[in-house]
Amino acid sequence: MINKNIRRIFLGGLILSAVTFTSCNKQDNDVFDKLPSEREKEQASKLQDILVSAPNGWKMIYFTDDTELGGYSFLMSFNKAGQVEMLGDFDEESFTHQISDYEIQLRGTTSLVFVTQNKIHKLSDPYNSPTTGNKGYKGDFQFRYYENDDNEITFRATKDIKQVIKLVKATKEDWDQFADRKMLIDNFNSYDVPVFRQIVVNDNGVESIYDGTYSGVTRFISSISDGTPFGLDKGVGIGFTAHGAVLSPAIDVKGEKFSNFEWNESEDAYVSTNSGNVQVRIKNVATPNEWSDSYKSAVFGRSINVRSIGNDAIMGSQSNSQAFLDLVMKEDGSAAIYQELRVTFNNGRMTVLYVMAGGSYSYNARVVDSNGNGRLVMESGTWANASRVPGVVKELHEEIFGSNIIFVKRQTYKVKYGNEIISIYSGGNAIVFDGWVI
Repeated sequence: MINKNIRRIFLGGLILSAVTFTSCNKQDNDVFDKLPSEREKEQASKLQDILVSAPNGWKMIYFTDDTELGGYSFLMSFNKAGQVEMLGDFDEESFTHQISDYEIQLRGTTSLVFVTQNKIHKLSDPYNSPTTGNKGYKGDFQFRYYENDDNEITFRATKDIKQVIKLVKATKEDWDQFADRKMLIDNFNSYDVPVFRQIVVNDNGVESIYDGTYSGVTRFISSISDGTPFGLDKGVGIGFTAHGAVLSPAIDVKGEKFSNFEWNESEDAYVSTNSGNVQVRIKNVATPNEWSDSYKSAVFGRSINVRSIGNDAIMGSQSNSQAFLDLVMKEDGSAAIYQELRVTFNNGRMTVLYVMAGGSYSYNARVVDSNGNGRLVMESGTWANASRVPGVVKELHEEIFGSNIIFVKRQTYKVKYGNEIISIYSGGNAIVFDGWVI
């Protein structure tokens, strides 16, 4: 009797298991009733439908690495034929419309790939590298599709899959007003003031100032101030809009993030204000409040030689200002008449050597730290064999060092080689140049 009951229980369990197994199989079949290739095609078709469905296309401000680079704006309009029309603000040429090809490909995951040359490829050109190594501007032209909602598509970068890239639906006004950002870009790269920038936080009447130097090549404000105020470590990248700017990383004021700024013409600054009494301004300034004390060992220590010009790599270095490049370069990008600019510091003495095909000419001065804060004054300056110095050399010297005020900074980045880089900033204009220590 016991054995019969056991058999009944055993058989009942088998029947229940069979029913359960059949049910599970049915559910699994619902999920896996399509081949992987079919599901991939569906995903690719879905992404293309999303891309072409936006009547005014998509926009993005692309920060490839906000520890040393700013953001670059793009407008994109996709069609079903596999073409994309694009605008960008990387350089002057980028503001012209260009049509190229795109594809939705399976590269580990469903990806948007810009397969022929367009504005976006300017950020991935390894031969145009403003920072260390041959990484270009660290951009991708393959975006890995992640998710979307009604207003934006989220991708992941290919070079760094942790990096998030977002395309946001654009409007007709975005296209109509895209060129308006030229004025704002030009204003921030102005020749009228040096490259010093300040982020000023006014918190209920109490002001805090963050000093930095701006590079138009990288669209990045590098930190001068000690410590890491406002959540900024190395500095902050800037991307431009038609009406203002976007910052990354955001400025953190007591846990509140400030990233979107409007241009305020009356204040000559980018301004962001919250609903309380906190205002953040970003502005051009003639001289900084603070300065990195790395200048002390460079200027007042052992003899140190800083060599610039005469090499494509150093001329493409990230701190070189356009004002400096315009002085010493031809329109085709080659060096003008100067083969080398060499600055030697030796325990408070400074020699500037200009090397040309016809000879070399040197200017000597004493350097005084006027306020102990990095504002260096060139005193008692004289030319060696002044009567032999060509007028063109004296004119260049006046353009660069005419104010007799300089700032000197030892950089942490390298340019092509392992040599230390030192930047020399003119205190009276927008001229900055990098040089290798040799």
